[in-house]
Amino acid sequence: MIHRKNNRFNAIVLRTFLAIYIFYCNSLLAQDLNFSQFYELPLLRNPALAGNFIGDIRIQAVFRNQWQSVTVPFRTSGISAELNFPMNDYGHYLTVGAQILHDVAGDSKLTRNHFLPVLTYHAPINGEEFYVSASLMGGMVYNSFDPTGLRWDDQFVGGQFNPNATTRQNVLQTGKNYLDIGGGVSISGPLTGAIDAYAGIGLFHANNPTIAFNTDNVKLGRKWAFNGGMTIHTSERDRFTIYSDYFIQKAGNAQDSLVRVGGQNVFMLGAFYTTDLQTYDTDDKVSLSLGGVYRWADALVPVLRLDLKKFAIGVSYDINVSQLTKASGARGGFELTMAYKNAFNSRVIKQYRLKCVGF
Repeated sequence: MIHRKNNRFNAIVLRTFLAIYIFYCNSLLAQDLNFSQFYELPLLRNPALAGNFIGDIRIQAVFRNQWQSVTVPFRTSGISAELNFPMNDYGHYLTVGAQILHDVAGDSKLTRNHFLPVLTYHAPINGEEFYVSASLMGGMVYNSFDPTGLRWDDQFVGGQFNPNATTRQNVLQTGKNYLDIGGGVSISGPLTGAIDAYAGIGLFHANNPTIAFNTDNVKLGRKWAFNGGMTIHTSERDRFTIYSDYFIQKAGNAQDSLVRVGGQNVFMLGAFYTTDLQTYDTDDKVSLSLGGVYRWADALVPVLRLDLKKFAIGVSYDINVSQLTKASGARGGFELTMAYKNAFNSRVIKQYRLKCVGF
């Protein structure tokens, strides 16, 4: 009987520690949201990747449920939309898009809503074989939390939490809105007849927005993104695709005049094999993709994706391989993605239809 009580007590302590750790890391240091199927939300990777697809319109959505097995689940959803507009007869085109993200985390229901419009201009070079893309993205981020879900030190009386105990903690405000600006550049095109590739550099939080809920001058550190990928066509129906991202975000230190948070370096690599199960006279296909994503020192993620003509659906599950494995039991998060892509016959961008990297 005592053994069971000790195990239950240890489990409670372990879950409490994990909840605090996750809340600290994700809410204070890792302000940016990361998805395992990161290639499905290109504006999170680099705004200059907006519009780099076969067609004229693309809409992508994602839902992620993380850490449900060990603590209050962190749920994140997002949607992005891109629309391409031809600018002239020489292959130039403009992409107008936007990204919306909604995230709820922890007992405090820390909520973040992002609305980030984007403009990307694509110009062909080297005889329309390669494209250079430049982008600007900027919008509002709305943060809030529920203080009634928090437990303060002075609410523990005699070693036990008393929800009726009055706390001396002074919560000045429960919401914070700020402007967030970013941008990027990329280059893409065929390396050989069978290989298409791209590379890009993006910058997020260029304006170092102030994010503290109170009056402290706490700013979000700038984040640099380095992106790359390629598609290798092994036959008319089969191809091998590789995606990679490396994010560098530097936090401040005690000597800085402004306190900056961030301080996360993230490397992600994805590899997929795609086969066309059925093809049609148009670009519509029925395809199956199998592969996985590795997030350095964090998670190994198997991925399955099915393309059904203009629609696609993807599922993945994080297998946790970080230091939290003992608490999480290697269970991380489930993720579901959906996509829609189409070309308008009246104004399709023919110059770029066979030169993009992707599924």
